Amino acid sequence: MLGMQHQNNDCKLCGRVCKNGEKLANSHIIPNSFFRKYQGEKKPAIILSNTKGAFPKRSPNGIYDPTILCLNCEAKYFQEVDDYGACILLNETSSYFSDEVSVTGHRFIQSEKVDQILLFRFFISVLWRASVSKDQFFKRVKLGPYEKAAAEVILHPELEVPVTFGAVLSIWGGLADEYNGIMMDPFREKWDGVNAYRFYFGRFVAYIKVDRLDFNGVLAGKGLGQSSQLVVIERDISQSKDGFAMKQTAIGALLNKYRNIKRR
Repeated sequence: MLGMQHQNNDCKLCGRVCKNGEKLANSHIIPNSFFRKYQGEKKPAIILSNTKGAFPKRSPNGIYDPTILCLNCEAKYFQEVDDYGACILLNETSSYFSDEVSVTGHRFIQSEKVDQILLFRFFISVLWRASVSKDQFFKRVKLGPYEKAAAEVILHPELEVPVTFGAVLSIWGGLADEYNGIMMDPFREKWDGVNAYRFYFGRFVAYIKVDRLDFNGVLAGKGLGQSSQLVVIERDISQSKDGFAMKQTAIGALLNKYRNIKRR
């Protein structure tokens, strides 16, 4: 099952082989609601990458991969967590989080209503799907030996999530509305020596730890499930490296388009 070599027509989660013309599900790695609509925006999302040679493109239906999951696993293991992730991070954020609070110069929102473990499992499910996906948007997500552990989290929601995994959230402030509908590709990074992957979910950013060491420094103690109160730090997107990367990528794409027009 989890350790087997996969063919093109078998489910990467349960290992079941599709037969008699049955097809795998068109599985969205990140729920397509994050691409279709964000806070009232009705235009399709723009997906960006700061990988050299990559250019922005519109994605009205999100990014899906038809080589990952059977229809049964898609419905059984992902529907609930995907719906909850979209609820908290996209559709009903204001119902779950307090108004912005400022303490010693730091701004944040907080909540005691969020089911932190269910949201945590949502992030692990996205992480696993990104790792097994063949889509180039997720090419920088490779869990290697931790891929099986992430799959076990999905298959056994009744068990505790291994300490190898962790997740901390931040939310964009500042001129965040100017960046509505822009989705950056996830990538691996280190926080004070701790391995993590950065994923973007609308205004939220998830730092998903894949390491036996705990987050320390600025992220210490802020992980999902570490406290009854979830604290989400606000970052000014206009002053961030992410915001700069979005602008530079968009400018580069416009210049490239202009050059192509001049060549005609």
